[in-house]
Amino acid sequence: MWIEASGRRSRNDFSGLLRRLDEIEANVKQLELQIQGRDEEIARIIKLLKNVKFAICVCVGILSVLYMLFSV
Repeated sequence: MWIEASGRRSRNDFSGLLRRLDEIEANVKQLELQIQGRDEEIARIIKLLKNVKFAICVCVGILSVLYMLFSV
């Protein structure tokens, strides 16, 4: 009788462990998706910053030319 109860408890513990592992796996997948989304957002921001840097360089170039034209 004690062996039967012990066997049932072991099966219950094992099934509980499997459920917990499934929950952990689902949480890990959710975190991976969040990280991927943030990586994409960071890449988008970097691209925007590069565009701003390029626009600033163009403006500085135009201002330099205008300064040379009007300083003569």
